[in-house]
Amino acid sequence: MTPSELESLLKFADGDVKQVAEMLQEFNMKEPLAGPPKKMQKTQGKTRDIDNKDDPSPEDTGKGGIPQKNKKIIEQMLGRKYQNPKGITELKITTVPIPSQIRYFVNLTNLDCTGVSLTSLPPEIWELSDLKFLDCSFNLLRWFPMEIGQLSRLQELDCSGNQLMSLPKEIGKLSQLRKFECDNNLLKSLPVEIGQLSQLRELYCGHNLLKSLPAEIGQLSQLQELDCGYNQLTSLPKEIGKLSQLRKLDCDENQLTSFPKEIGKLSQLQKLDCHDNQLTSFPVEIRNLSKLQKLDCSRNRLTSLPTEIGDLSQLRELACSSNELTSLPEQIGELSQLQKLVCNFNQLTSLPPEIGRLSQLEELYCNTNQLTSLPAEIGKLGELQALNCGYNSFVRLPLSLARLSKVGFFKFKLESISYATGIEVNRQMLLFIYQQESEKFFPPFFKFYADKQTSFLPNDVYREIYQFLLADFDNIYVIYRLNARSGQHELVVEE
Repeated sequence: MTPSELESLLKFADGDVKQVAEMLQEFNMKEPLAGPPKKMQKTQGKTRDIDNKDDPSPEDTGKGGIPQKNKKIIEQMLGRKYQNPKGITELKITTVPIPSQIRYFVNLTNLDCTGVSLTSLPPEIWELSDLKFLDCSFNLLRWFPMEIGQLSRLQELDCSGNQLMSLPKEIGKLSQLRKFECDNNLLKSLPVEIGQLSQLRELYCGHNLLKSLPAEIGQLSQLQELDCGYNQLTSLPKEIGKLSQLRKLDCDENQLTSFPKEIGKLSQLQKLDCHDNQLTSFPVEIRNLSKLQKLDCSRNRLTSLPTEIGDLSQLRELACSSNELTSLPEQIGELSQLQKLVCNFNQLTSLPPEIGRLSQLEELYCNTNQLTSLPAEIGKLGELQALNCGYNSFVRLPLSLARLSKVGFFKFKLESISYATGIEVNRQMLLFIYQQESEKFFPPFFKFYADKQTSFLPNDVYREIYQFLLADFDNIYVIYRLNARSGQHELVVEE
């Protein structure tokens, strides 16, 4: 066997020498391979043949110098090898072009040809009738042939990260398809035939140029996850309300101005991500999303949250940062399962007292607003572990902050506050902070007056603390946090 023929076999076997040896042994050839191509040698100005006996003629030599006879035997060898029921069922392509002999992998169910700079798929792939998983992501594909419809048993298709500008209508013939990834392409539309994928459970078409979704998407009765983010969508079809099994909807980074009222029919929806759009309101039907656990509507144009938000009894995370909110509805206190609330970068002037009813709240972020105080009820948040309300305009803080025994981090800015008023209002809170192993962050003279056993600090020490913190109140921040290394609470003063 010539080196080129051996190289060909190694390529088919993905470099596995042992596998090639097994193939040769299993084939048990009855006829020898043809001799190597003719070689010439110069001797004293003359040219003579070397071992030219049984050399194939030029017309008998195939591409790459492989004799046609040998090539035929190799193909038969591969065919016999991979028609074995115990043959290869999974194959990863590492070089291009994909050899036409892939047709002999008749039992192949999983074909991975990701990231090998493919510009097209060989027609022999469409002959792999048992194929269930096809991954051709992150290549240079610009189109899919209509023959894709021949893979009737295909369950997962990943063509993300290519240069596809369209999908063939034959995609609708993949009746067994459960997962379809076509994100990160140049798609301007989805074929209406996509509605024929009756078994589809996951559809990822984000990071394209889609301006709309076909109404036929409502026929995907088994769909559980839909990601259409990072497109140019201005609306969602009302038929989206027919997706009765939908659990996750990502439509972030589009140009949506509203949701259809039919969104309230998504009774199984658990996650709704619609950040970075142009939403000005939510339909009242949002109250029907009884299983919703996460809602992210950050970076929109919302001036208020609907009062119906209080009906989302399973909500655990709510993010509404970077909108135009001036207040939060009192119904937010009805979110008994809420664990994380993020409302940074708005125009909030106060938080509703009902926030104290969020018994499961662990994280509260409301920095960069116009808050001048926090409600006393905030002290009832017994599970609170992180409180960040920096970059506001506080003039006083409630004594009830001292009750937040689980808080490992809080940040606030002191501004326009006199130390006399501060001592009267915040004496208990300062004492609480000072007792949490934080005195090393105060100037040394504070330690001299400290008396932890009696839990008492003289008034003049309180005044000195405030004078220290308020030396330049426009630039001073107080951060109280749990040091992960020492396991102790720290009071950090930042400029």
